[in-house]
This record gives sequence, structure tokens and C-alpha cells, in this order.
Amino acid sequence: MQTKDSTPIELITQQSRFETVIGLALKQDRVAVDLESNGFYHYTEKICLLQLAFHNQAYLIDTLLLKNFKPLATLFTNNRIEKIFHSADYDIRSLDRDWGIRIHNLFDTSIASAFIGADKRGLASVLAEYLNLNSSNSLLKALEEPSNNTYFFIIHNSGTEILDTIRSRSIEFKLFFTIKTTKAMSKPK
Repeated sequence: MQTKDSTPIELITQQSRFETVIGLALKQDRVAVDLESNGFYHYTEKICLLQLAFHNQAYLIDTLLLKNFKPLATLFTNNRIEKIFHSADYDIRSLDRDWGIRIHNLFDTSIASAFIGADKRGLASVLAEYLNLNSSNSLLKALEEPSNNTYFFIIHNSGTEILDTIRSRSIEFKLFFTIKTTKAMSKPK
């Protein structure tokens, strides 16, 4: 999978690959971070998706499938590596609540935009105004704050392959199809 700008995206669903990715992140000077959780809905609040990006690679980590987050704590408490968040307050509280993780050497782009006098501090606005970029998180943003009469249809034959962060923002409708078959006609002899 790749973004519009050809940044490779890897979905991480296994503990061993997660630990390898954290090992790669520990070699970087800075790592971009974002979290998605289901706390705005009717579920017990928990982090569902962790997004890391560094060195022209993005990783979507399905945290519901992982058990051990000590490698992430090692990354987040490393003073040498700058962790870049946008509006980090909720993410900081979630990391502490779910896994007891604290963050050292954090740069918050929302706070930075306030210091330089930005009128709009949402990620999409900051990216558009200062970096001339569109938000790559537009689907999740649209699911969180849809405009009136907006509907998204995700059609899939196995709901277990849809990320929980997407599923938690969705209403499931099960549709059953009848497939009519015809018997093959044999050719006359």
C-alpha cells in the first residue's frame, strides 16, 4: 500500500514485526506519531491503531492484536529521538492510561503553530497553510466528523480484515446474496 506521494505504508499485525519496526525507529533522529482510539463511541476506551512514520515509510500498527508494548515505551522514553505529534494531549493521556507509557522529547505541531500565530491549528489546516499538503488522514477525519448526508460504504467479504479503528466508527449491515447458477447444457451428439 502507498500514499498519493508514494510513501510506502505497512500494516503491522504481528508482535515480532512490531518489535522489528520499533528497532528501526530507535535508529532514527525523529519519528512522527499518531493514535486512534474508540473512546468517542460506545466502547471501553482503548487505543486501536498506532501510526508511526520515519525515513519515508509509514506503519499502521493494529494495537488490538499486540500484547507487549514495552518496546514502544523504550522508543518513547528515548531522549535522543524526537517524537512528533499533533495535538498530543489526548494521545499522551491514552498512552499513560492504556500502557503506562510516558513520552520524552516530544514536539507538538499544534503547540508550535500557536507559537507562530496560526489562526487554525487543526492538522489539515497546518499542513495546508505551512507545508502546502493535504491531510493523508482524511478518511478517518471524515468518519469522525461527516458532513450531513454523507455515507461511506465499505464492502468486504470478511469484516475481520477491517481495522478496528475503522470498524468502531461504522455501522454494520449484513447483506446476503443469492447466486443463481445454471446447469451447463451438454451439446447434442
